[in-house]
Amino acid sequence: MSYFYCLPRLFGLTVLLVQHRTKEISIRKVVGGCSVMPLYKTISIDFLKLNLISFGISLPLAYYIFSKWLENYAYQISLGAWFFVIPVAVIFLVSLVSISFKVIKAANINPAESLKDE
Repeated sequence: MSYFYCLPRLFGLTVLLVQHRTKEISIRKVVGGCSVMPLYKTISIDFLKLNLISFGISLPLAYYIFSKWLENYAYQISLGAWFFVIPVAVIFLVSLVSISFKVIKAANINPAESLKDE
C-alpha cells in the first residue's frame, strides 16, 4: 500500500521534533518535576495538529483525483470511506507510537547531559 511510503518520513519528523525539544523537556523536568505524560501530551498535540492539517488538505484532493481516475474504467467502483479512514488511522497510530517511544527516551535521560552544552 502506498501509505507505508510516508511512514519512514513520519518517524524521521518525530525524531527531529523530539531532538529539537530535548532541552525544553530537560528544563521542564528540572524546574517543574514534570512526568512523562504531560510531556507526551505537549509534543503529541503539536504533532497531531500537523497531521490533521495535512490530512485536511490531502484527503479531499485524493478523493477528487481517484474519483476522476476511476471514471475511465468500464467496471466502476465507488470510493468508500474506508479507503481513506484506514490509512489515516494507521498513520495516526504509528505517529503516536513513535512519539511515545521518543518522548519516553527523552524524558528518562539525565537533564544535566542534555543541558551541559549551554
